[in-house]
Amino acid sequence: MGVLYLVRHGQAPMHAYSSDPVAPDAPGLTDLGVAQARRTGLELARQVPAFTAAVSGDLPRQRATLDGVLAAFGEVHPGGLPAPAVDPGWDEYVIPALPGGPSPDLYDTPAGYQQVLDAALLRRFTRLVLARQGSPFAGLRGRNPAKGESLCDHGAS
Repeated sequence: MGVLYLVRHGQAPMHAYSSDPVAPDAPGLTDLGVAQARRTGLELARQVPAFTAAVSGDLPRQRATLDGVLAAFGEVHPGGLPAPAVDPGWDEYVIPALPGGPSPDLYDTPAGYQQVLDAALLRRFTRLVLARQGSPFAGLRGRNPAKGESLCDHGAS
């Protein structure tokens, strides 16, 4: 059975969230963000000896996190790394664009917001990755966990 690991980018500097132009050589992560990416790579290396795909969005914080995770993983498991792929489809979205909101009452409880966010992320994930021809996840196409359909084929060996 395959496993999918999703990694959020490390801490980004303030300029990453600005609408002002940013210098091309501006760092994608703070020092803490670099350390977070490294720790994530080491933790991933503790859990698995290799993986088959590494995909990142195109934002500097996403690419820097991917680089940090892969570098740390490669220290533990040299040769267990796939070629990284950058896909702008994974770039972050604007939260107000989430379906159904957000409205002020959405923030009354963390659970309410989390449910809306989870549903939106599932739709985004399904659209961006699972439906693509040639994707390493192509076998999952058409399965909908929101309707109780498993993303895993437990009968496969």
